[in-house]
Parts: sequence; structure tokens; C-alpha cells
Amino acid sequence: MAARNIILWFAFFFSGVSALIYQTAWQRMIAVFGGSDSITAALVVGAFLLGLGLGSLWASIFVDRCRRRTAVFLFAACEVGIGLSGILSPAYFQDVLLGLLAPWAEGRLVVFGAAFAGMLLPTLLMGLSLPLLARGVVIEIETSAQRIGSLYAVNTLGAALGAFAAGLWAIGTFGFEAAIYGAALINIAVGAAAAVAAVFTAAEPHRFESGAVSMRLGTVPRRVWEWCALVFVSGFIIIALEIVWFRVVGVIAKGNVYTFPVVLGTFLAADAVGIALGIRWVRRIVSPVRFFVGLQTVVGLYALLSMIALLASLGCWPLSDMLQGHGQLGTPLWKMVAVICVTLVLVVPPALLLGMSFPIVQRAIQEDPALIGQRVSLIQLSNILGNAAGSLVTGLVLLHYLGTSGTLRLIGGIAAGVILLLLAGQAPVRSKAGALAAGTALLLLAFSFPENDRFWKWVHQVPDSVDTVHDEDRTGIALVRLDPQARLYVFGHSQSHLPFQPYHILLGAVG
Repeated sequence: MAARNIILWFAFFFSGVSALIYQTAWQRMIAVFGGSDSITAALVVGAFLLGLGLGSLWASIFVDRCRRRTAVFLFAACEVGIGLSGILSPAYFQDVLLGLLAPWAEGRLVVFGAAFAGMLLPTLLMGLSLPLLARGVVIEIETSAQRIGSLYAVNTLGAALGAFAAGLWAIGTFGFEAAIYGAALINIAVGAAAAVAAVFTAAEPHRFESGAVSMRLGTVPRRVWEWCALVFVSGFIIIALEIVWFRVVGVIAKGNVYTFPVVLGTFLAADAVGIALGIRWVRRIVSPVRFFVGLQTVVGLYALLSMIALLASLGCWPLSDMLQGHGQLGTPLWKMVAVICVTLVLVVPPALLLGMSFPIVQRAIQEDPALIGQRVSLIQLSNILGNAAGSLVTGLVLLHYLGTSGTLRLIGGIAAGVILLLLAGQAPVRSKAGALAAGTALLLLAFSFPENDRFWKWVHQVPDSVDTVHDEDRTGIALVRLDPQARLYVFGHSQSHLPFQPYHILLGAVG
């Protein structure tokens, strides 16, 4: 029993590693076809998440009809299928996209459809993985939250390692194809290990084998759907914040290619630690709803306060040197360290707190061992849909029309609305008063957050006495100082100034 669980936990860890290697590599390969702007990135992430969501939805229908050994064998088959799909994916992204579909690359729907078609099978199988393993390892309903949370934690930690490895080392060192083939070998090895674990499960007695319990979604209790709604909103908020962090840290790092893996890997690692903390505390929590909403409160307040603190500290070394550096190519080590420190301050606490919510939700909804897989699938599906909506809406709409500051304000307002949901429930008077106070504080902080003009002026370290003109949309941010130098910044990088020296003279000489 113990040996089997160790095998499965390690297998799910490396499954997470391979998944993020795929996502990072596929996203960059599709960028060659559809463009490397944030629009293409949002479309690719949306297509990836849609495939995961379809896998979770499929799992909710059938997974609890499987015996535990069958569920583990199916997990092994899914991992092998992901690996085989990964081996075939470079041919699709290179030969089909860059060959047959290249004339239609400018169409956004074509980019989304091409990405979705290329990633559908492997992401659908990825979406099946957690529900199948949950069905395979949960023995007692009393410990279901801890076991499911442990699975999700190790998978998320593996995903963090995959994001760091792919973005900072593997792709740059070995190239796209080698990184993908390496991930495929990991999946095949994971499948083989899980098949061995399934054999150990064969003779294990289990009193919860699925019977005549209805698996229809129409029989799901209203309380579970309410939790799904809360998880959807939470997933939307955290991914919206993640996109804002990409934008702000990207400007500070001057559009450095390593910004994405640093922010994503840090977020996933902190999320995994948060899940582990939630597992330790889950049995001590009296009211899962109040605890969950309390986490959203702190996340919203911290996200706004930490951004204000960052704005106030940008004039300090070494951040001021980073923002005032002009015309530099590459990023010195000390500047990369500064970017990592900024990322840690912005990302770690919210990601850690939201990670704690996963086992809390599982404790609240898991009450029938015959429906373990279905409940896991529905919560995973709700989180994925929230993530997809947060990615697409924030990346394509909110940043374009509201700007970064306006988007942060809206996120604060949404979080405040979630908090105030307690007021409509049956919470004690003291809890209602606390929710009202927290929600009001968050709304006031959101409304007092700096406007876009002042926000970007502070980020670019422009004195209040100097006028600026900025333009921000879904593709990026540009700002011009209206002083005698008239310096132009594009995504934080100084492009030119008056008089036109030395950049334009050097460019003319090169020509």
C-alpha cells in the first residue's frame, strides 16, 4: 500500500513536470505561426485550458463507475497517450501550421482553432488524470481531502519545476523538439510506473467499490454547484492577477523572455506549498465557507497593497537603476535577481493563500466515497473554466479597455463581491460584520488605487511635474516623457530620445 502510493505520488509529480514543458514549448512554437504578441499567448492558453476542461467534464461522467485498479490503469494509459501525442506534436506545429495553414495565420480564430486542434488530445487526457488518481487512491472519506490535496500539491510542484526547466534551460539549451521529446519520455515512464502501481492495487480489499449511485450531473446537490461557482470566481481572480503581474514585472524587466517562466514557476511553487499547508490545517477548520472567503479577502487586499508598495519602492536601488537604464541589450545577473525579488513579493503570498483553499473545498464537498471522482472533476472543471475566462477576458479585453490599473480595480471589486456573499448566507452576526468590514475596505482600496496615467508614470519613474503620454492595449504599453529629452519607452525599454543620439545615428550607420 505505502509503496504503491509513493509510486503514484512520484508519477503524478513528473506528470506535472511534462505538462508545463509541453505548454511552454507549444506556446512558443505556435507564436512562430500566429505571432508572439500577448493576444496569441492568451489564445493558446485558452485552448490549452479548454482541453483540460473537456477532460474534467468527461471524467465527471464515468470515472466513479471504475474500480480503483481500473482507474489507476486508465491513468497509466492516459500518460502513455500524452507521451505519444507529444512525440507527434512537433510535426503538427511545424509542418501543418507553418506549411499548410501559414496563409491564414493572421486570423485570430484560425490561431485559436489550430492551437486547440493540436493540443486537444493530450490536454483532454491531462484533464482526466487527477479524477482518475483520486478515484484510485482515496480509501476513506474522512481522509479524502488530504489525499486529493496531496495529489494536487505534488502535481503542481512538478508543474513549477517544468515551467522553470522549460523556460530557463531546456528550450534554450536543446530546442523545442528535444524538450518535447524529453517530456514525452517522462510521460511514458510515468505510465509504466502507474501500471506497476495498478498491479499492486489488484488484490487490495476495498469496501467502496462503485455501485448503483447515480452519476448524472442533474443529481449533484446545490451545495456542490455553489462551491463550483466560488471556485470559478477564485480561478478567474488569480489568473487575472497573474496576467497583471506578467505585465508589470515585464515592464520592470524590459520585456525579458525569462519573465514568463519566472512568474509562472514562482506562482505554481507557492501554490503547491499552500496546498500542503491547507492539508495540515483542513481538519481544524470549523466553517470551510468562511475560511475560503477569508482567503479571498486577504488575497485581494494583498494584491492591491503590494502593488502600491512596489510603486512606492521603485525609486530605490536597484529597481531605479533597472528603470533608468537606457539602450541596454540583455539583462545583467543583478537585475535578474531584482526581478525575481519583485516576483516573490507580488506572487508568493496570494498564490500560497489560494493554494490553501483546494483541500478546504475538497473537505466541504466530499461526503460520498462512490462520488469522489465526480466531485473532483467538477471542482477541477470550475477552476479551469475560471482560469480560462480570467486569461481570455483579462488578456484580450480588460487590459485593452481598462488598462492595468483599471483591471486591478475591477479585480478588487470582484473579490469584494465574493466576500460580501457571506452577508446573504446564514453566517453568525459577528461573521457578517467582519465580512462587511473586509469587503468595504477592499472596495475603498480598489477605488483609491492610482489611475492608469499616474500608475505608469510611477512605474517608469517619471516625476509628477513632468507630463507624459501613454498608450496601453492588449499587446503592451508605451510611454513618452514630454520634457526636453522626450524619451520614449516601449514595454519599459528606452527606445529613443531627443536629440537623436546615439541610437538613430548608430542605426543609420548600420544601414
